Amino acid sequence: MVSGGARNQALGNTSTVGGGAENIAGGNKSTVGGGAENISGGDESVIGGGFSNRTAERASVVSGGLDNEALGLTATVSGGRGNKATEIDSTIGGGLNNTASGGASVVGGGVANVASVGAATVGGGRNNSASGGDSTISGGRGNAVAGSDSVISGGADNAISGNSSVIAGGSSNQSLEAWTVIGGGVDNIASGVQAVVVGGQGNVASGFRASIGGGVNNVASQEISTVGGGGANQAIGLFSTIAGGQTNRTESDWSAVLGGAQNNALGALSTVGGGQQNEAIGLRSFVGGGVTNIASGESSAVGGGSVNQATEIFSTVSGGYINTASGNGSAIGGGQQNRAESNSSTVAGGFSNRAIGAYSAIPGGRENSAAGEYSFAAGRGAVVDALHNGVFLFADDSGGFFNSEAANEFAVRANGGIRFVVDNLTCRLNTATGVFDCADETAVTQNHVLEAESSTDRLAGTSMDAEMATKIASLEAQNTELLERIAALEALLLEDRQLASEASR
Repeated sequence: MVSGGARNQALGNTSTVGGGAENIAGGNKSTVGGGAENISGGDESVIGGGFSNRTAERASVVSGGLDNEALGLTATVSGGRGNKATEIDSTIGGGLNNTASGGASVVGGGVANVASVGAATVGGGRNNSASGGDSTISGGRGNAVAGSDSVISGGADNAISGNSSVIAGGSSNQSLEAWTVIGGGVDNIASGVQAVVVGGQGNVASGFRASIGGGVNNVASQEISTVGGGGANQAIGLFSTIAGGQTNRTESDWSAVLGGAQNNALGALSTVGGGQQNEAIGLRSFVGGGVTNIASGESSAVGGGSVNQATEIFSTVSGGYINTASGNGSAIGGGQQNRAESNSSTVAGGFSNRAIGAYSAIPGGRENSAAGEYSFAAGRGAVVDALHNGVFLFADDSGGFFNSEAANEFAVRANGGIRFVVDNLTCRLNTATGVFDCADETAVTQNHVLEAESSTDRLAGTSMDAEMATKIASLEAQNTELLERIAALEALLLEDRQLASEASR
């Protein structure tokens, strides 16, 4: 049937042309509703209208538009211009110069989009290509999916070549292996299986299950390596982590840098907490922060400060400046230019101290040296010789070095005097006689208290009971007598000491 129009042809059995001009219904039971120069060549195919549209296979449909072609079995083009649905069950919703060339492929619209394999889908946008089986591009521009079951949600110039991968958006991102994910950003690459880049720019997750949270020019290149963000960080050890910062690097397995700049965690299980230019080199080594600190011994640690080094197993520098713990199990608490050089040696702090002997200790001070084993040097300029083990040496601040003279000695330089106090007994070294003068401080203290109370009572004009006054007067008399006896005994004691001293000479 030709219902009207001009130069229309209904050539197939029970075919129909509703109107228009120069339309052809060539397939059996085919239909052209109207328009011009449309050709419905497949059996049961339909062209609703438009201009120069074509159907070539059974049950294919072009609803309208211009220069559209539904060439596959049950293919559909709803409208637009220059669109081609060439395979079975392929569909184009509209737009310009789109192609659905895979079975059951779909292009929703847009410009110059291509869905070229089975069940591939392009929702819209421009110059997008879905060439992987069951792949999807929701929109955007210049996106390409070659992996099966992969998705690009949008953005521009993104590419997926791995199966079951996702790019949510952004620009010029690449997912190159299976099960990879890029959340967005620019110029990011997920090239390891199951690798993830959440965003940022120029990031590369190339290790198996590697991940990058964001930032710029970060690299996670080993299995399950992670960079949280920052710039130019490299996690290249297995299971290694960089939380952030800039130009940080983890090279060994399970190593970590939490932040800062130019820090390196080079030993397995090593950690740098932050700071700048710090290095944790030894196995299980740790640098908490600071600047230019190095923990190179196994299980060594530098807490912070600057230019500190812990170089041997279990060695520790808590902080300070230019300190070095180079003995096994050695420790430096802080200070400046201190060194703990032997096994289990310790410098708590101070300046330019050296604990050289095994198990030696310096609590602080300046320019002290403990070279003997189990030796102790404190103050300023206390020096224990390497042959003198077990020495306790203290030097005051009167200047010059104070050296040990024998092993196991107790030596003190104290030009301000020496005083010992045991309970209430106080002994002072008498520099004139070379002996200790000792006195019980209890009686003197009580006398002072009584005198103070009596004076207070007199000044305040306090009235006292006569009996109490009598008792106090009696106690004061007894105290006076006791003090006189003590003075006499001290005089006799001094005389005896002088005689003894002369006899010894």
